Amino acid sequence: RVLNTYPGLNTVTLEAWIYPTTISGVHWIISNGRDCCTPTGGFNFYYSGTTLTGLIWRSAGSTQIGVSSAAGLITLNTWQHIAMVYDGTKIQLFRNGVLIATSATYAESSVMTGSNNLHIGILAYSVPGFYEFLGNIDDVRIWNNVRTQNEIVANMNKKLTGNEPWLRGYWNFENQNANDLSPYAGNGTFFGNSAIGQYPNNSLFTVSAVTDTVAIGDSSVVNVTISSTGLLIGTYND
Repeated sequence: RVLNTYPGLNTVTLEAWIYPTTISGVHWIISNGRDCCTPTGGFNFYYSGTTLTGLIWRSAGSTQIGVSSAAGLITLNTWQHIAMVYDGTKIQLFRNGVLIATSATYAESSVMTGSNNLHIGILAYSVPGFYEFLGNIDDVRIWNNVRTQNEIVANMNKKLTGNEPWLRGYWNFENQNANDLSPYAGNGTFFGNSAIGQYPNNSLFTVSAVTDTVAIGDSSVVNVTISSTGLLIGTYND
């Protein structure tokens, strides 16, 4: 939970790496508003089954727009990068840098200020009741601009400095906390069942089976395969 409703967003981009351990039911990823009805305001990013959905409350008319991907685009027990981009007129959804859904286009409008504080892994309005995320969420980013597809692809596997232009929130959970590494310092707190977890891939790398006797001054080749899906640049200990 982050004690910030993120007001004043004309456009917004949400990003995260997710590792769902269930694809049954509805599970929220990022939220600072309600999914329907009043109180209005904010944004919501979630998946239902294997379908990814993004919702934006717009200042114009206090109305909500949304878009959902086709089914089959959320994968069980796999790290995958997701992004939602709102440019003031429409929503676009991306998975692993690939565009998977685009909403209808509307007259330009800013994002209506969220009716709740920011929550990661649960519907903000329902805390602590409904739609909690089951699995792992990492490297959550909020931008106050329209990230292009090229920018998403170029940076989704990179660790940010926290000082990038337009960055409004950045949580990578690397220091065993939910501190915001952006200049806005929207530090969060864990509650409920949330906690710092471990990378859920028990086979980070595999080594080819080689039986050989290597003489002094000679050499032998051993093939090592790295499973890098969902990993960011950094140091990993095995």
